[in-house]
Amino acid sequence: MPTLIKLSLTGLLLIIFIIIWQPLAIFIPFLSIILIGLGMMALAKHGDKENARYINSFVHMGERFLDVFLK
Repeated sequence: MPTLIKLSLTGLLLIIFIIIWQPLAIFIPFLSIILIGLGMMALAKHGDKENARYINSFVHMGERFLDVFLK
């Protein structure tokens, strides 16, 4: 048998066995994907706030420079 068919059948049998043996275990990968997505969204929000603070500090520094330079 070709390797691709063996791997497909092995995966299918594993899924069937898990569903029969422990039905709730099939939700673990789905929950993991959802939790990873939520974590990435939380990190992106935190990163956006950090970037806004850095940008504001650079803008403030530029304004101070122009105030001193134009005097």
